[in-house]
Amino acid sequence: MFIKKIASTGRIAFLISHLSCIIMTIHHRPMHATEVTIARLHIDTPDIRRCVMDRINNDLKKARKWGKGAAHFFAGISHYAFDAIPFEFFVDYRAIDTAFRHLEEGAAYIQETKELFKRNYMGNKKKLNQSQLAEFLYNRVVDRVMVTDEQRAILRREPIKMDEFVRRGIVRRDEYMYYTLLNFVVRYYLELEIKK
Repeated sequence: MFIKKIASTGRIAFLISHLSCIIMTIHHRPMHATEVTIARLHIDTPDIRRCVMDRINNDLKKARKWGKGAAHFFAGISHYAFDAIPFEFFVDYRAIDTAFRHLEEGAAYIQETKELFKRNYMGNKKKLNQSQLAEFLYNRVVDRVMVTDEQRAILRREPIKMDEFVRRGIVRRDEYMYYTLLNFVVRYYLELEIKK
């Protein structure tokens, strides 16, 4: 009975995820690789906000609910990638609004990160490996937050420590929020490009 309940829940989650991607594809229909510019971000901000606050927030809630084992079993998410999930991001909605106010300043970072991931991990593949993407984006955050070399080594070795470091003030919340938001936007544009 429990196995049937998990299987049906997994199918529902899979269908909902694909339906949201189809809706995004209908609205955007990119014909070529997306060039992320300040103007493009300005136009796309309402859709990005909706994606982050609805779809990504719901994905993180499901991940927290089902845990590391289920994420690995059903979605193939590595344990490292699961530990790197930015659960602390959705704790403070005012900080999210502040990060969104500075979103356009990150256009160059978003474009560079998107192209770097495509070049180093995707090649000619037409499907995103969510585990690789999560690990790559997490390490981009670790590279940019202001911490000591020893703390950076800890964060690379044990990604689950990031949320604790943010809560304790070792990692500045505003930096964490900003780069996490930029990474969500990288994911958003990568998914748009793949859908074409």
